Amino acid sequence: MGKPSASKLQDENAQLRERERTKTEFLSMASHDIANSVSTVNAAFEVLATRLAALEGGSPVLDVARNALRQIARLADDLVDWAAMERGKLRLERTWFDPAAFVEEYVRGFQLRAATKGVRFSTVLEPALTPVNADRRRMGQALMNLLENALRHTPCGGKISVGLTQDEGRLVVTVRDTGMGMDEATRKRLEEGMSVDKPDGRLGLGLAISRAVLARHGGKLWVRSDGPEKGSTFCFTIEYEGTPPPPQA
Repeated sequence: MGKPSASKLQDENAQLRERERTKTEFLSMASHDIANSVSTVNAAFEVLATRLAALEGGSPVLDVARNALRQIARLADDLVDWAAMERGKLRLERTWFDPAAFVEEYVRGFQLRAATKGVRFSTVLEPALTPVNADRRRMGQALMNLLENALRHTPCGGKISVGLTQDEGRLVVTVRDTGMGMDEATRKRLEEGMSVDKPDGRLGLGLAISRAVLARHGGKLWVRSDGPEKGSTFCFTIEYEGTPPPPQA
C-alpha cells in the first residue's frame, strides 16, 4: 500500500481537531452543569440538616452525608478547572500576600479534621518570609489537594507536617505524612503527570490541576517516598516575581 496523500492527512487532522474541540466544549458545559447542580443540592441539604438537628439534636448520618457532598463538590470544582485547562482559559488572579499567614489560614480547619481522625499535625514555617505575588486561591487549592491526600492515606496515630521555606528565589511548600507511601513505579507515574488509580482517592485529577497551576507560576510539583507503608513527601515551588510593595502604615 502506498502512503496516504497529503490532502487525506490534512482531512484526518482536521477531523481530529474538530473531535477534540467538540470534546472540550462538552466537558466545559457538563462540568459547569454538574457544579451548579451540586451547589443547589448542597444548599438544600444544609437547610434540611439544620431543621433535623433542631428536631433531633443531630445525627451521625448527617455528618456522613455532608462529607460526601463536600467531596462531590470538590470533584465538580476539579472538573470545571480541568475544562478550563483544556480550553487554555485557566486564569490567575495574582496578589501580594504573606506565605506564612496563607498557610496558617488554610490549615486551621484541617487541624481539627486531623485531630478527629487521631492524626498529629504540625507546621514548620521559616520566619520572616518574603511576600509572594501569586494566585492565593489557586495556591490554597494546590495545598489542600496535598493535605487531603495525606489525611486520606495516613492512619490513626500517624503524623502530617507542613513546611514552608524560601530557597534561591523560590517559595517551597512541603507536605509530609507517615501514611501508605508508594513504590517507585507509582512515584514515577505521579511525577510524569499520569493519574494513579485508587478506589478511595482523587489525587490524579487534583494533582494534574495543581501541577498546571504551579507551572503557570513558574513552579513545579514532585513527590518522594521510601516505599509502601513508609510515608510520602509532596513538595511544590513557585517563583518569586517582582518587588513586594512597601508595607502599609
